[in-house]
Amino acid sequence: PSPTAQPAAPPRLASFAASGGLDAHLFASLDDGTVWQWSRAAADQPWRPARVALPELAAEVVAGDEFACARLRSGAVWCWGRDAMGALGRGTHTSSVMAPAAVSGVAGARSIAAGAQIVCAVDGAGAVLCWGAVASPQGAELSASPRAMPGLTGVVSVRVGAHAVYATRGDGAVHRWTTAPHGEGWSVEGPEAVASLQGARMLTVCGEYGCAVKPDGATLCWGWGSDPQPVEGVAGVEALACGESISYNENSAGSEWTSGHGEACARIGALLRCWSHEG
Repeated sequence: PSPTAQPAAPPRLASFAASGGLDAHLFASLDDGTVWQWSRAAADQPWRPARVALPELAAEVVAGDEFACARLRSGAVWCWGRDAMGALGRGTHTSSVMAPAAVSGVAGARSIAAGAQIVCAVDGAGAVLCWGAVASPQGAELSASPRAMPGLTGVVSVRVGAHAVYATRGDGAVHRWTTAPHGEGWSVEGPEAVASLQGARMLTVCGEYGCAVKPDGATLCWGWGSDPQPVEGVAGVEALACGESISYNENSAGSEWTSGHGEACARIGALLRCWSHEG
């Protein structure tokens, strides 16, 4: 008898994100390269999915306040949604564009992250590019086109907080740019090396809060102006996330997810342990 064909395995979740703001949506990318968006007509209505029309397969999806961006497997970045501060990277400020379009000036992206109204990506040359509500040395600016963050190359991944952008280099060094008051707005300072986070094998940032797992297994968290402090009794972490929104990402390094505000969760074996910035 001829062999029976085995059914194909269903696609797995590759990344997951939720946009904040008044018009919230859920987004997911699957390991088959498709991206899906869930929306609902009202808070008491069910979520309904629809596939996002992209020109090619995607690697991951991220979201900010009422917008989302997908990093395609080719390294291109496409964004869609509300464009209040230039977070769609289209070169001009628009109100709302639901059809995805490419962000010009980003090629070979290997990592992408989104904040409330800012998106940052690591390009193929290892530089960090940001657009949206980007601070500059001269003060706060709204950049509708990608702008290189100064003073750092060799970056492999990026994370975005409320007032900081964290970059991890290929040698494990972690640097950050921070924003400080400047006139009526903000200006950027750095990059500066974050000695306590050097070699971190996991790093997650959300709003004013962040956590990392060091090579020796120690878990550190910080927020609201504090320095990274060890989290007692948390060891053997396999996946780590903090959140003020919801996100999930799975790759060769493991998986990460977020939920809540100023909280963190760690997967340790079959257990899920969570804590807040207050302890």
